[in-house]
Amino acid sequence: MRSQLLALALVLAGGLTISVAQPPPGVPRTVKIFMLKNADAVKLGDTVTTIFGRQGVTATVDARTNALIVAGDAETLEEVRKLIAELDKPLPPRK
Repeated sequence: MRSQLLALALVLAGGLTISVAQPPPGVPRTVKIFMLKNADAVKLGDTVTTIFGRQGVTATVDARTNALIVAGDAETLEEVRKLIAELDKPLPPRK
């Protein structure tokens, strides 16, 4: 099935690169950019693909802006958004 996926590379202004795989027929694909404030985009990207990769989610990092670019179906991206919101919170102060 992976051999049927077509990879696209979109280059946006500022050198931002997004890799998107073609979804199965009938499943709309959405791309969201998450600008992270506290979490490391590289580490969070690994977490997202580990948890949601089997659901067809791909994640690409823009290290320059510490952004995570995630592609997948809208329902799964909502779950990804919730996870990112929880993991991007500032750490509590140490006692």
